[in-house]
Amino acid sequence: MSGGIKKIMRWLKRLGWPVWFSLTGLVLLAVVVMIIRQQPLTRQKYLRDIERRQDARLILEAILLKREQQSDALIDVIDQKESTVQIIGQLVNVDCDDLNFNCGGYHLARAKGECVVDLTSLLTPEPLTRLPVDPLVGMENNSQYFINQLNDNRLVIGACQPEISSSIKITR
Repeated sequence: MSGGIKKIMRWLKRLGWPVWFSLTGLVLLAVVVMIIRQQPLTRQKYLRDIERRQDARLILEAILLKREQQSDALIDVIDQKESTVQIIGQLVNVDCDDLNFNCGGYHLARAKGECVVDLTSLLTPEPLTRLPVDPLVGMENNSQYFINQLNDNRLVIGACQPEISSSIKITR
């Protein structure tokens, strides 16, 4: 044993605690220290999930605002298939079969050029200055957010890679 642990053990012996109790206490203390050290990582993941939820809401509100102003432009870019989602990004006319991508268990649209929808020209510079991207893994060409239009014309915006939450999606 190292000198520091020996000193702690002698101090605990002087208190009259049995050695096995002291060793158990030290192991418990080590576990508590490890848990406390992990909390900042969990907190960061939680904060990124909050940002994802806010980004999804922001994108959805911007789309709904544009939908009121010019509905035809949005109908043309969002697929009408409730069973598949499209990634919000700037890739156009990509071969979706070559795109190896997991979006939180959602099925990606696989028709040529339909897996990614570019909303940049519709939503920037007004009402958004830029399209939000996932705080951890998002890029301009693949924001890691998805869009889906349901059969009743409601829109779903969600995050592909939530860390703490099982899913992040906003529907209106």
